[in-house]
Order: sequence, then structure tokens, then C-alpha cells
Amino acid sequence: MQTKQDRSKTMDELQKRVVAKLAQGISPSTIAAEMSIHCTTVYSIKKLYDETRGYSRHGRGGRPRTAWTETLIAAVKEQVKSKPLTSFMKLAWDLSVPETSMKE
Repeated sequence: MQTKQDRSKTMDELQKRVVAKLAQGISPSTIAAEMSIHCTTVYSIKKLYDETRGYSRHGRGGRPRTAWTETLIAAVKEQVKSKPLTSFMKLAWDLSVPETSMKE
């Protein structure tokens, strides 16, 4: 089974080969046919390289995987120490966190 590191390494090698062929003046459709990959993959690699002059992907946006950051954990601990009988609902309201996240 291929690990995440193996896939990343393979993708890096693929990107380098595609960029090298593009630098030689070979068309994206020809590269796609020669390497048995989809043409949009070649264009995506070209776009990434043109934007960053490298192969690293930019950070992804969107919703955080978890609401529990170190800062939030510290704030909850501080609230509980100062007011130990505070309800989940009140803690969530005070810290602007969904009540379901606070219960977890």
C-alpha cells in the first residue's frame, strides 16, 4: 500500500517531469498522451508552477477541522477555574463557540 509520503514523492516527480517537458516546448495535450495522465492534470501543474515558481501547494482555506485550539482550551480552563458551576451553554456563549463543540 502506498503511503501519503510515497504519493507526495510520486506527485513531486510527476510535476517536475511535466514542467521539464513544458519548458522544452511540448504541448500539454502531447505531454498528457505520453505520460498517460489527463490533460487537465498537466494544465493544473502548469498553473501551480506559474503561480508559485515551485511545486508546493498553497494552504487550503475553508472550515477548520476542529474548533479546539490551544487558545480556546486555555480560555475554557480559565473560565471553569473562575466559575466552576457554569453550564455548557453559558461557556459556549461566553467564548463564541457552538454549544455542541463545547460538549465535546
